[in-house]
Amino acid sequence: MKNQTRSAWVLVGVLALSAAAVACSRATPDPEPAATDPNASDEAPEATDEPEVAADPEVAADTAAKPAPETLGGDCPKVADAFAIETLKTRVGYLASDELGGRASGSAGDKAAQAYIAKAFDCAGLDAVDGSFEHAFKDTSGNDTANVIGVLHGSDPKVGGEILMVSAHFDHLGVGDDGAVFNGANDNASGIAALLAIADSLAATGYKPKRTVVFAAFGAEELNLDGSRVYAKKPPTGLSIEKTMYIMNMDMVGRYDDSKVLFCLDAASGTPGRSAIEAVRGNFPGLNLNLDEPGDSSDHISLCEVGVPGVFFHTPDAACYHKACDKAAKLDYPHLAQSAALIGAAIRQLSDGEHGLAAARAKGCKL
Repeated sequence: MKNQTRSAWVLVGVLALSAAAVACSRATPDPEPAATDPNASDEAPEATDEPEVAADPEVAADTAAKPAPETLGGDCPKVADAFAIETLKTRVGYLASDELGGRASGSAGDKAAQAYIAKAFDCAGLDAVDGSFEHAFKDTSGNDTANVIGVLHGSDPKVGGEILMVSAHFDHLGVGDDGAVFNGANDNASGIAALLAIADSLAATGYKPKRTVVFAAFGAEELNLDGSRVYAKKPPTGLSIEKTMYIMNMDMVGRYDDSKVLFCLDAASGTPGRSAIEAVRGNFPGLNLNLDEPGDSSDHISLCEVGVPGVFFHTPDAACYHKACDKAAKLDYPHLAQSAALIGAAIRQLSDGEHGLAAARAKGCKL
């Protein structure tokens, strides 16, 4: 992911966390935040050949199940504002905590993240596919992981079967040889927090999109875009690639302060993404957007390879990209809230308007 120099680290298993929670009383969130600014450029992550190993004692001396944060326990939390800064902080704080040990693909922290996202999808009111939000696969290193998929079904009899995807990956690099936890706050707890906020702003408010919106939290992006490639090759039942019109992918959207810009890669003039973003950007005067740069490597590439065009949202993090300093405390939460709100508003535009989607999908996607 991203075109910033990658460092390969040993994938290490971490503290086993129980993240099961079933009693979900649906929340009713408000989708009205301000604007944010992110930049972008991503490169395909390197896969490690190291097998998953036992939990490092410095990361998790205690392997007993521990209670999850408030958002995982008991009933669904009440969400007054889908893009509230405190909610974003809570979500990033959990996903990028030392307890999750850097969320290396196949690790206990990776599985805890899956359960956390599935619970949030359920609470938002998204539909599962084939009875589950979690769709298991083996990554290219042989680890068991999963994509987490939730669906907001389209309501229009003509275009309700057409699919828009909004995505982010949840895995990261795990623990280094020296025992340092690579928490992955910007990369990519920020993208998952934005994804969950957008789900709350749409599904939990009772919004009925004309087109179907698929929320995809991909696993094993840091290896070889594994989760999105599995999805593109064999999507869950009823989510045809042929009917997938567009993807909005978020990878590292929490450091707007680093370059004072939110990169909207591949949003060239004449594309549906550009049209949708231009329609809503006036509501986000606090965000400086770059709409003219070509794309970079992240999960949207897997969909592009099968003909699905899209936009990749990104903010660079020159100092801490793929380093142990990528911590939750370093994120720019006010602009993360605004960025997520802008992306959610653009998704509404694509769902309910035209914006040249059919022509763009017929044209396909060029890498």
